[in-house]
Amino acid sequence: MPNAYLDRESVHGWIDDIDQNKAGHKPALKLLLSKQRVLVRYVNDGIAAIGLERRSTVMFITGVLLRVFDLAGGKMRKITTEDLRAAEGRVTAIVPQVLPPDSGFAERVREVQRAQPHLVDECMVDLFDNPELSTVQSAKLFFLVWIAIEALDAAWTPPKGFDGPTEYVYTPTEEELEGGEEADEEG
Repeated sequence: MPNAYLDRESVHGWIDDIDQNKAGHKPALKLLLSKQRVLVRYVNDGIAAIGLERRSTVMFITGVLLRVFDLAGGKMRKITTEDLRAAEGRVTAIVPQVLPPDSGFAERVREVQRAQPHLVDECMVDLFDNPELSTVQSAKLFFLVWIAIEALDAAWTPPKGFDGPTEYVYTPTEEELEGGEEADEEG
């Protein structure tokens, strides 16, 4: 059972702050990644299987995911291979419902049950907006990141008194409203 959700406003604010202040967050990102060796190895293996030479984008996203949970508070235990296999099973079971990565992809993803959907939304937009990736590469990396989010949520114990939303409602950011829904258009 997934945790209550981190709210969209907080998730977007934290990710935007990390993106705008990479140097300030770099020590925390490095430390958090160093504590999650199993997750880092899994992501690296996934990137290699996709055939990408540049790992930095997805490894940065993985660090950002860890940092978001860190900023939310609570406790994060080390991800295990079993956590990743369980998360992989959950996401793999959903993949047929959301493919193909076309103009309706983002909407189909938003309709399925998933852990921390606002984090999933942020990653989807980021990966499908990346001009260095093909649509197929974006989709494969997105599923890899989604698996990481599922595993992280399962390993996270929210802080005492955490009262995040339990119902998901898609709320576009101001950037999405101003520029259209690139994830849907790029799909």
